[in-house]
Amino acid sequence: MNYTKEEILNLQNDPVFLHELQRIEKEGVEKSDLIALYDVLDSVLLFEREESERVNKIYEEILKIAFQKLHDKLQNRDIFSLDEVSEHLSLRALYEFGIDNFGKKNFEEAKEVFLALSMLSDNPEFRGAMQIHLVGVLKKMVFEEFVDEYIDLESKNDSYFLLYFKDSANGFLHENRNLILNAVREIESRKS
Repeated sequence: MNYTKEEILNLQNDPVFLHELQRIEKEGVEKSDLIALYDVLDSVLLFEREESERVNKIYEEILKIAFQKLHDKLQNRDIFSLDEVSEHLSLRALYEFGIDNFGKKNFEEAKEVFLALSMLSDNPEFRGAMQIHLVGVLKKMVFEEFVDEYIDLESKNDSYFLLYFKDSANGFLHENRNLILNAVREIESRKS
């Protein structure tokens, strides 16, 4: 929803709204509720800078929950469903973490995340898109160059995920499939 500057200012100064936002945040943390925490985060981002301590604290909680859900999925040999809102938000948090690390050239962190995302979703298009991201990370590409080279920004991408690619991305994926196989083998060798 788009708010006017006046509406945002009114919300920012509405003690009832702010109290309710704090209550939802506290409850979201206590119940590990990603839906509530993302609602709070989106609201707080309307009137606070992204680098604010509160934004960072909420995002840390979101990541903690998402990584716990990832751990649970791995333990139970289960996968995430993009159709289930809480699981979709778990994937969103993990993806945002992966993209952040990709952008900062923290390739090992990004590799772990995109490898998991490429295997732990019920949606084949999503898994394929994460494999292309994974290859970009494994090739240690600069994120902006990866986007320029392979992401189809003309297509309507999902609100949270870059899922549409230029034709060149298919060749990029196939030419580098051995990198993915090696990354999978590396993970499997750690289990032994």
